[in-house]
Amino acid sequence: MRAFLALDIPEDLLVPLTRLQAGLSVGRAVPEENLHLTLAFLGEISEAQARDLAEALSLFRHPAIDLTLSGLDLFGGKRPDVLFIGGHGDGLAHLHEKIAHMVREAGIALPRSRFRPHVTLARFAKDMGTRDQARLGEFLQL
Repeated sequence: MRAFLALDIPEDLLVPLTRLQAGLSVGRAVPEENLHLTLAFLGEISEAQARDLAEALSLFRHPAIDLTLSGLDLFGGKRPDVLFIGGHGDGLAHLHEKIAHMVREAGIALPRSRFRPHVTLARFAKDMGTRDQARLGEFLQL
């Protein structure tokens, strides 16, 4: 199964995010119920690995994080495929490090990549036409 670990978006941030998405006239918006901040992408793991990790995580406690979201950006370089908003908060990087350590302790390999906390707002086709690219550019200028 394909899996990831994430934080739910606080209720008070969902309305502004969905309003922001409503102003985007290109791509496929992520449904409100699927908005999240990914802490670790696990990729394909077995059900046994998922159970073991869930058991270990059930004992894990971490202080609350005052999450703020700001800074629209794109993943995908010259051919963007994701629009996201950055996630910020004291303790967020520490939480990611702890979670990554627990994932590796459970025998799940994680790529050693830079943690870039974000919430995906929309996805785009890789072959986005020039008209859609222009509309995306206009949206980002607002």
